[in-house]
Amino acid sequence: MPEWWAQSITVRYEQARGMPLPGQQDDGTFSVAVSRSLRGEPLELLDLGVERFAPFAGGDPEATSRTAGHPTALWRLEGDVRLELTVSPGAGGTCVVTLAQSRLRLPERVEPAREALIRAFRVMGDRQN
Repeated sequence: MPEWWAQSITVRYEQARGMPLPGQQDDGTFSVAVSRSLRGEPLELLDLGVERFAPFAGGDPEATSRTAGHPTALWRLEGDVRLELTVSPGAGGTCVVTLAQSRLRLPERVEPAREALIRAFRVMGDRQN
C-alpha cells in the first residue's frame, strides 16, 4: 500500500476512535509551529524578532521574557489566539527561532496558520543560514 494511503487510513482510524487530530491540544484547541535556524545571539534575535514580527502580530507583544535559556515574546491575537516567539540557543553562532500559534479553535485553521507563519519568517531572510 502506498505510504500516503497508509497514513490516510491511520488518521481516519484515530479520528473514528476519538483520538486527537494533528496539532490538537488537551483542551480541544489546535496549535502549529514553524522554526528556522537563524544567525545571531539569542537576545539579539529576540529583539529583532519582536521588531520584525510586530506588524504580523498587530503590534507590540503583551509579554517578553529575556531569560538566558529560551527568550520569548507573547502576543494575543484576535479570538484569544496566542502567538509566541521563542529563541533557543544553537551551535556555531545560530539559534532556532520558533513562531507558534496556539488556541486555534478549528482544525481547518491549522494549515492557513502554518502558511502565514512561513510567510512571516520572510522578514528574517537576512539571518537565515
